[in-house]
Amino acid sequence: GCRKFIILSLSSTETINPQHFPDAEFYLLRPYKSLGGLISGTLNFTSHEIKTNLKLGYVDGKRFIKAFLEKDTLVANHYDLYAQMDYDYVLKEMQQEHLQESIDANMDYLNKIMEKYDIK
Repeated sequence: GCRKFIILSLSSTETINPQHFPDAEFYLLRPYKSLGGLISGTLNFTSHEIKTNLKLGYVDGKRFIKAFLEKDTLVANHYDLYAQMDYDYVLKEMQQEHLQESIDANMDYLNKIMEKYDIK
């Protein structure tokens, strides 16, 4: 049977005890940074948090596949560095998206005022 297992965790501190299954090979995929506590993380369903966590999970998964399944030694040897770069990139991307949404909302508000007072 299959003796290779990919374990997905929502905890950045999760560990595996492979002693119970000595003939199996385990790969633990977990978030690079903590997703927060029960209320601030697990039960935080704001659209911003959902988008951020989806993007973080995506880059964590891509990096994991490159390093451990495709055996990319550069990524595997510098895994934490790549993880930090991915994390920073996603946070900056989400910050830009949030700023753009704020600008768009303010522009819509200004356009409504201009329409109301027939300003061109």
